[in-house]
Amino acid sequence: MKKSEATVMLRSFYNRNMNEKMPEVHKNANNGYYCIIAQSDKVKLELWYEEWPDSKDESNKKYVFAICFEYASKELLASDFPSWGDYKKTNEDIYNVEKLPDENAVFLQEGEDAKTKKIRWYWGIYISPENEAQSLQLFFDNEKFQTVFEKYSINLNDDCGKKITERFQQILARVGQGVYRENLEKLWDRACAVTGCRIREVLRASHAKPWKDCKDKDEEQRLDGHNGLLLSANYDALFDKGLISFSALKEGWKIMISPSIEESQLENLGIGKNVRLNPPKNLKLEDKERIDEFLKYHREQIFKVK
Repeated sequence: MKKSEATVMLRSFYNRNMNEKMPEVHKNANNGYYCIIAQSDKVKLELWYEEWPDSKDESNKKYVFAICFEYASKELLASDFPSWGDYKKTNEDIYNVEKLPDENAVFLQEGEDAKTKKIRWYWGIYISPENEAQSLQLFFDNEKFQTVFEKYSINLNDDCGKKITERFQQILARVGQGVYRENLEKLWDRACAVTGCRIREVLRASHAKPWKDCKDKDEEQRLDGHNGLLLSANYDALFDKGLISFSALKEGWKIMISPSIEESQLENLGIGKNVRLNPPKNLKLEDKERIDEFLKYHREQIFKVK
């Protein structure tokens, strides 16, 4: 694999999942390339793109992404993974980089740095090509990830000017949007909840209870498909700003228009006062009731009544 090819793939992954500006690309020892997302003097957070033999047909190649921490010493890895020795014994082929780990499963590896020829130690996950967002969510939400970042005072390799905690909240929000959208699409049959439009490019996953309000014990609500609506762009913008909302399920989920905007302006957007949500015929009552709970939050906390 050429560096130019790997750079294109890494940049594409980085842009759609993490940040618009990708760090420099380096060669690794496992027939692949990587970029450093964040680092301290002892630990680095890296994104890999590697070439592996296909387990079903070794004449074919398989190209995979992984996200992982690199340690400068075995002692550092052992301090974070006291049971690393047991992992090495039971997963020797993975630890010695002889076998590709399962997607989304935490792996430990020992390998040689391609440039310095020094031994390095790693832990991370290989990313599912079917659901990159979910893989990243699993990694960033991993308790060990949070501990390592705080323990080693790792600095991010971008110039966004945000604190580490703010930056990763931003990444989690962006990553989570992919998972959240998939959950919404399943409930709403991949169509706008109002118009029935199925042009995916113009549909938006719109939270009823915003990401920032889903804290502590309610964090799982961030990715709950019941927490929001799949909407075409105009409806999404108005719903997000609290300029429209929808009545209770028992009242027919009718549109509610904020007094702060003129109905004539909505008519210019093709939005009338008789609009209502149009759920799929196969949407279960229990799903409707859960959606209704989040819409109640939107009406009471987000909708502009003045």
